[in-house]
Amino acid sequence: MSQKANFFQLSAKFLLAGVGLPNDKPAAHILVETRGGSSEAMMISPAGLVYSKSISVGWDDLDTAIVNYLKRAYNLTIEGYTLEEIKMRAIPAFAMGEENALNVCGRDSISNSPKTITISSQEIHELLSDMVHGIVGLLRNVMDRCPPELLAYFKGRGICLLGSGAGIKGVDQILSNATGFPVVVLQEHS
Repeated sequence: MSQKANFFQLSAKFLLAGVGLPNDKPAAHILVETRGGSSEAMMISPAGLVYSKSISVGWDDLDTAIVNYLKRAYNLTIEGYTLEEIKMRAIPAFAMGEENALNVCGRDSISNSPKTITISSQEIHELLSDMVHGIVGLLRNVMDRCPPELLAYFKGRGICLLGSGAGIKGVDQILSNATGFPVVVLQEHS
């Protein structure tokens, strides 16, 4: 075995072990990792990386979209805590196909005074759907490279989700609804 092939095999085993997946069976896994500024999907097996693709769409894009939308539509400036609260309430509602109203507190960007507005979760859903569309396209790209017999395996086993977006309630369901595959959230082990 060449040094390069050996390196990829060892790297794959460490990655699989690091997220708690078996690395000694001849099975492959599809992993999708969403981070702040990018997302990556990969098909990986104990023998090494089969295929990988990344896009520059991540959670920072959703944060920016929400902040810019609230400023443009409502002249409202928000900070980090409020942004996280919006995501924690709107994303699970999106996953369940529910509509609800969100009270958002911030600062009026014109008068600089405190301001509270009510927005619909649908407003946030539209911003979120752009990000989901990018990640689903990424997953489909990886699946298109997958042999048909492995696709049937993944259909039963699921896609593994990790990264900063994996911990947000509802993200797994959104990706499962969009791809038709189960999505399993993995926690990275140290």
